[in-house]
Amino acid sequence: MRTRRRTSTHHNRTRRTRRRPHHPTTSTLLVALVLLSCWSEPTRSSSSRRGSPPPLHRATSFAFPLPTSLMTTMTHHHGRDRRRSKSSECDDEVPGDEDVDESSMSSILGDELQERRRQRQRLPRHVAFICDGNSRWSHCRGRRRTNDDDDVISSLSNSIARSLMGHVAGANRVISLIDSLLSIREERQRRYRQPQSRGHAHNEDEEDDDDDALRYCTFFAFSTENWSRPKYEIDAILKLIEDMSRRYRKSDPAIRDGKVRIRILGDIDDARIPSNTREELRALERSSAKACDLVNLRRRRRRRRERGEMMISLDKDDDYGDGDNDDADDADDTDDAGDDALTVCLAINYGGRADILRAATELARSIADDAAGSSSSSSFGSESHHLIINENEITKRLCTANVPDVDLIIRTGGEKRLSNFFLWEGAYAELYFCDTLWPDFDEQNIQRALAWYGQRERRFGGR
Repeated sequence: MRTRRRTSTHHNRTRRTRRRPHHPTTSTLLVALVLLSCWSEPTRSSSSRRGSPPPLHRATSFAFPLPTSLMTTMTHHHGRDRRRSKSSECDDEVPGDEDVDESSMSSILGDELQERRRQRQRLPRHVAFICDGNSRWSHCRGRRRTNDDDDVISSLSNSIARSLMGHVAGANRVISLIDSLLSIREERQRRYRQPQSRGHAHNEDEEDDDDDALRYCTFFAFSTENWSRPKYEIDAILKLIEDMSRRYRKSDPAIRDGKVRIRILGDIDDARIPSNTREELRALERSSAKACDLVNLRRRRRRRRERGEMMISLDKDDDYGDGDNDDADDADDTDDAGDDALTVCLAINYGGRADILRAATELARSIADDAAGSSSSSSFGSESHHLIINENEITKRLCTANVPDVDLIIRTGGEKRLSNFFLWEGAYAELYFCDTLWPDFDEQNIQRALAWYGQRERRFGGR
């Protein structure tokens, strides 16, 4: 029993010895580092920096290499020291609580505000749609008709109506997407115009950012290249545009309430466009502008009345009738920033190249007139004002003047090209392509596209 007990004790000691990890002592590491520096000194290149330690991987090429376990341990400790020194350098760059002054604190708060604003600015200001896939949708669906389609195509012949079902569904999708964009924008404004619920003070800049979200949208309805289609299809599409414009102007509450401002892009004065279609488009544009102007006038009057009541409730000894307040009232009367309407641009008979060509032609005429005027004025000894040619001179002559550049272009139907759409305005636009056909592009799809846009980092050529 004693021999067996001694054997088990010896076995346990051996197991404890085996479990104990092997760590090199500090003296071993120091000796190894000294030997490593001595061995690597003759092989140091003349181009290396003076006083910099040699790299550890050179020790493996010597005649007396160090043990592999020791090299691994040294490399581990060396990397840990380098990470520790790098972290200490980073810690030195960050000011402590006792070193932060008012300017540093304001910059930090400004950065936090910018970060919060960046996180919240997930909606584009201008989104454009290339409505593609109407004909394919009608073929895939077997030209099924709905109750809403019967009211629109009642004035069309049966042969044209059968091939037009996809365009009718696409026109209805345009109206439904306008309502979806309005609901998304109103929900965002309602959420972020309540600063008490967010836990921080009210900020006017953040409110302006919320107002800029989804202010413009454009629908590419009819291009200059669509004139190459069959005549019966062109006539049916133009007739559909006329009927949908009349229907939208008379029955949709968004137009009556001044929530939507319609703007027509493209050359609708073309002789190939029927006069009735042109008149209906102009009437839709005028009625929406009139309703929006009326809403803005009521809003300005309400703000002035609220300002007057607030001024009456204050101390009457203060003078509130000076010229500054009158100037502020005049500024409110002429300010368009209070316009909460969604500007909907309908691109009809529009082409990007044709629009740029027309703007360049007008610019050339302006340059010629300016040159003629300067030559005539120089003969009389007066000063000449030369036209400065830059990008702004082209932009303000496009049909999209006073409309910001597009931020997001969405194309449905699976095709991945712009098709001569917004060639100038879409220089820095984010391009979103999806396989969904246009009549099936519902609110869920637009939410998915907006979420994709929110993940994009727009640098505009910078870093």
